[in-house]
Amino acid sequence: MASVRCERRRCGVRYEIRFDALGRMAGCPGCARQRAGLCALCPNKVEGERGRAKYCGPCKAVARRGYSLKYINKDRDAYRAKQAARLREIRERERNGRPPMDGKTIGRIRGLARAKALSPERRKEIAQHAVRVRWEKYHQRLMLQRMREASTSCR
Repeated sequence: MASVRCERRRCGVRYEIRFDALGRMAGCPGCARQRAGLCALCPNKVEGERGRAKYCGPCKAVARRGYSLKYINKDRDAYRAKQAARLREIRERERNGRPPMDGKTIGRIRGLARAKALSPERRKEIAQHAVRVRWEKYHQRLMLQRMREASTSCR
């Protein structure tokens, strides 16, 4: 049997030519499924308008992922360049013409904003906790130094 591809642009299904009992050529099974409102890949009903939609919900997600991968893999460098340009444009829009800041400046600005937002009691608690942690680290270093000195003097 001869195999042909459906001439419809969106369908493109490859099928075997068949004839019915009256000698008429049977049409494309993909187009018939689409007219009936069935998914092209599984027996579920299509998501969308019957006769126009091609896939059910889950199959549509799989097909969309395949299309995007095909686009990405076609020219990965061009895709990444477009993506980087899009990100640069978004960041530029967010900055509103201000010059870019380094991490230290951003941290200083955020720290001042956080300090302004906190109550004096909460700032005091945070400062006391920081002091406690610093002293604990100091005592740990001191203890390790004494242990090292003791182990070298015993030899």
